[in-house]
Amino acid sequence: MNIILGDDAYQTVKDKYLVLELDTFLIKGEPIKSYCVLDAGDLPLSEMQDLPLWEENHNKIISNWHKGNFEFCEQMIEHAQTRWGGNLRSFYSTMHDKIQDLKDQQLPEGWDGIVVK
Repeated sequence: MNIILGDDAYQTVKDKYLVLELDTFLIKGEPIKSYCVLDAGDLPLSEMQDLPLWEENHNKIISNWHKGNFEFCEQMIEHAQTRWGGNLRSFYSTMHDKIQDLKDQQLPEGWDGIVVK
């Protein structure tokens, strides 16, 4: 898995590779999305037929993270960790840890899940 930043980089590779959104960072006041670029050769053949479903599920995790719907994220992460040939295991693990830190807290007004850098 390779990680790229920004929509320009995403536009460059999105038609050639499987690209999944990861975190959004606030850098110098501007939100910048990060993406992972997956090589299909790194994925097990048994996962290929389900790629559209798991891409949709991954996008739902990201969307619900930004909404603060941590219960949904936890449930989906449990299933998603074993997908993508294990390439996103560390991302999902880190997201799970962040959820554990946040889920019992009152989120600030306007919380959007963007990581401030």
